[in-house]
Amino acid sequence: MTFLIALLFSISCNLDNAIFGMSCGIANIQISLGKAIIISILCTSVTICCLMLGNIALDIIPDVIEEFLGAATLIVLGIFFLIKEIVANNNTKSSVVKQMDLKRVLYISLGLSLNNMPIAIASSVEGINIILASILSMIFSTVFIYIGNIIGGVINGKFVSYIAAIIIILLGTVSLIV
Repeated sequence: MTFLIALLFSISCNLDNAIFGMSCGIANIQISLGKAIIISILCTSVTICCLMLGNIALDIIPDVIEEFLGAATLIVLGIFFLIKEIVANNNTKSSVVKQMDLKRVLYISLGLSLNNMPIAIASSVEGINIILASILSMIFSTVFIYIGNIIGGVINGKFVSYIAAIIIILLGTVSLIV
């Protein structure tokens, strides 16, 4: 079950990376594997910091409360993201970057990392395996950016945010049950 929770966490945190990769692919902006890895390293570093921050809360909050709070927060975040997507109708997705220089890579990494922060803290409070979640997050981040960029013009990414929100709700539900 530990692997399933870390897997769902990693996929849900990184689906925005697929949208980013696809949007660049649609605009014929190539993201090299090296730049995808740099973005992934930076995003994973922020995710690890947030996972550790949530882990610190484990020492303060009693076990029963922390498990409920972590799972409930994930469910609420998932519902919030789902409602946000429904209301926005996916009209305001990521902007297209004309040139993929190091400065843009850093800005993109920061933007993609901000989405992971509350989910990582809540997942850590829930007791997710930080090492496993970090490794899987790095892998999915790189793969989603790189492959998303390659298939960008072929697949419409408008439902990816809905899928991410549903996976977050599923992650919280599985954590609450187990």
